[in-house]
Amino acid sequence: MTAALPPLWGTFGLWISAALTVWLLSFAFKDNALYKLAEHLFLGVAASYSFVLALDSIIKIGITPLEGGDASTIVPLTFGAFFFAKYFGKYGWISRYGPAFVAGIGLGIAVRTAPDSFILKQISASMIPLWSPNPLTTLTNILMTLIVIGGLAYFTFCFVPGIRGTKNTAISRFYNAFTKVGIYGMMIGFATLFANTIVTRVAYLIGRLTDLIASPEASTLATILVIAAITYAVRQEKKTAVNRT
Repeated sequence: MTAALPPLWGTFGLWISAALTVWLLSFAFKDNALYKLAEHLFLGVAASYSFVLALDSIIKIGITPLEGGDASTIVPLTFGAFFFAKYFGKYGWISRYGPAFVAGIGLGIAVRTAPDSFILKQISASMIPLWSPNPLTTLTNILMTLIVIGGLAYFTFCFVPGIRGTKNTAISRFYNAFTKVGIYGMMIGFATLFANTIVTRVAYLIGRLTDLIASPEASTLATILVIAAITYAVRQEKKTAVNRT
């Protein structure tokens, strides 16, 4: 059983979390040295963590089964090793086989699964009964059907009623009204996705603000330091502008 971390490490982590949060948010006011420090720390830790995860995956999925007698992992390990051939001068051409293998396998999987995921399942999801015992379900199904057909009509550029001769016909007016249903439906859908994204980001922000409130000393110190960094950055910009003039 893993022993719990001492309180000192928990406090240290809380201070680091508060400092990085304040420093990263300071970019909204001014680019400064502390923001760059926090950004570099984040990228460095993320890259290190990803490297460790990749190495652990290679050991568990590739090397460990090979040591257990599973010779099938030799193929992916070999093609993975081909990536490093570009560091050996004249043998760099061997490194092309690694990406070619990955791209070929990925393309083959995509060609097999993409029509089912992006076409067939979308069509089957749109084929719904218009009438239902529940009036709200009936209204929802009718609206969804109209929006789907209207959206498809809007992106049908090869046939537009009334484009030849007189455009102000009954068919062209009906077609334009139908495409507007598709446009409004798509706009509502895009707005909903954007709103969901904003709500998710606000939830993240609330979580960070909760941590800042939980450590007022760390938040205050981090804010003072970032104000000093922003002030220094502003002064340096003014000096540079004066020297240029």
